[in-house]
Amino acid sequence: MFLLAAALASTPGCTTAKRQQPPPLTQEDVISMARAGKTDEEIIEEIKTRNTYYRLAVKDIIHLHEQGVSNAVIDYMIETHLQAVRDEQQRYDNRYYWHHYHDHWYYHSPSVIIIRRR
Repeated sequence: MFLLAAALASTPGCTTAKRQQPPPLTQEDVISMARAGKTDEEIIEEIKTRNTYYRLAVKDIIHLHEQGVSNAVIDYMIETHLQAVRDEQQRYDNRYYWHHYHDHWYYHSPSVIIIRRR
């Protein structure tokens, strides 16, 4: 009985620690990583881990290239913007669905109800 009480007293509460999302990588962080000698794969993996999306202007791409960031990393950074657009479109599309009505398919929001009258 004493062992059970001691075990229960030493057990932490049933709280779950909320996992803190690391801050996104800035362009300067990417430049610092490239200068520190990190490989392209390491930099890209860090961008993925931090869920960072970049919307690069031409001057940003030139600046990154001049600072020694590889073309592979810059290409991936450009791709993150395209992925962000795709993700946003997917979130939008998931609010809608296809509905079959009178031998036709209609694409509409779930709040629209089509009633077939006979």
